[in-house]
Amino acid sequence: MGVKSTKAKILCVEDETDLRENISVILKDEGYDIIEAENGKEAYEKFAIYKPNLVLCDINMPIMNGYELLQKIHHENSSDLSTTPFIFLTALGQKHNYLKGLKLGADEYIVKPIDFDILLSTIKAKLEKAIEQKSAANDKLIQLCGQISNLIPKEIQEPLQNIITLSVTLKREANNLELDKRHIDYISKIYLSSLKLNAQIIKAFDKGKIIHMVNNLDTYVPVNKLVSQIRSGTKDQEITFNIQEELPQLAIKSDCFVPAIINYLKQHEVAKSKNLKIDIFQDYLNNLIFAISGNTLLPIFSEELEHTVNDFNGEFHIQDNDGITYHIITFPNFLLK
Repeated sequence: MGVKSTKAKILCVEDETDLRENISVILKDEGYDIIEAENGKEAYEKFAIYKPNLVLCDINMPIMNGYELLQKIHHENSSDLSTTPFIFLTALGQKHNYLKGLKLGADEYIVKPIDFDILLSTIKAKLEKAIEQKSAANDKLIQLCGQISNLIPKEIQEPLQNIITLSVTLKREANNLELDKRHIDYISKIYLSSLKLNAQIIKAFDKGKIIHMVNNLDTYVPVNKLVSQIRSGTKDQEITFNIQEELPQLAIKSDCFVPAIINYLKQHEVAKSKNLKIDIFQDYLNNLIFAISGNTLLPIFSEELEHTVNDFNGEFHIQDNDGITYHIITFPNFLLK
């Protein structure tokens, strides 16, 4: 039935078992990885886990129909996943049903009974188009990142360098100006903060870093959604969560960050940590803070978590205070919305 296709994941959603299994067998023979679901609810759960390259979906199904599934995918996922090609399988040929699907973002309709030659050629065409669009978008991203890294830092760093220079001058002339200790402390803090900000700007606007970060984002993920996933992965542990209300969304790849932080928290379980607590809040600069604290006799460190946080322009450091170890994760405010 054609040349073997490159490996791609297809989510096949169909409540008729015989038809779903028949479709799956044929697509597997063509070299595709197939994930099966018998209704929209099950399909959405599997979509979030497997992140398929294409969805093949019946319309009339129990629990959640095809239109509802498509709408939920577009509403609750990142731009990258929400543009996954979506093909409806339907026995309904009426024009209004066709238009409804197109308005929701469907890419194509295949009418039952299915002509499998048409189905295979349609899948192949949609996957090739998705690859071309992703490649074109990546080319534009590289061009944009080059412009950002070359132009914006200059506009920001020039006034920032003036602040650094002026604060150094004030420090040197503090005695001549007869400034008291409080004002000298203010100048020192301005100087140190401007140096830190300068370092963050250089890091944030590095072209390679921007491209890496954008290519590995779920766009923006609600922090409460991350917390829910962390809670679920650590439900057997005694952990107190203190979460600030109305937290923003964070630009991060959740399937990298969440497993890393869960694995790190599991180390506390092995180390028999007591009074394990996670505080999540925004500081006075609107940076997002994950402060993980606990009493432990064994040193706990996660290279996996540190690298994951650093990959997304965050910082990871450790503090000890009165027998309590704090692991602080900081995500700068430019990653939030």
